[in-house]
Amino acid sequence: MLVTGLAGRPACCGAGGGEVAGDGLGAGPGVALEGADGGVPGAGQVEDILGLLTRAGFSGPDALHIYRALFGFLHAHVLDELQELIENPDETDDLLRLGLHRLPIGDFPLLRGLAPVLAAYDGAAELERGLDILLTGLTSTLTPA
Repeated sequence: MLVTGLAGRPACCGAGGGEVAGDGLGAGPGVALEGADGGVPGAGQVEDILGLLTRAGFSGPDALHIYRALFGFLHAHVLDELQELIENPDETDDLLRLGLHRLPIGDFPLLRGLAPVLAAYDGAAELERGLDILLTGLTSTLTPA
């Protein structure tokens, strides 16, 4: 892959599919990874979603805003799911099961106190709740023309 500037590229290509390389690859914001064929990876998918939203009556800028908010949430949810680890599944105490006992009580009282809530994590329910919140907020601020 080649790292190139975004000059002449659609602004939407900064999200979805990992095109932007501002997170440890040494490239700064406004830089995209370009496929060997010169295309922007994932741009077709972004175009399809923007097309769907504009056909639903949203303006181009609103469609881009919705796309970024939705996929930003989905990416964060997936990363959060991957970080939910059970250190010792056989342990009955949530603090020990999640490994939170290693955190100093004085420095992490809130996190340690939430051990039962963290242990009861339901990824599907959290995804649904987050989407409800996001879509309700988007609906209240952005409406199709």
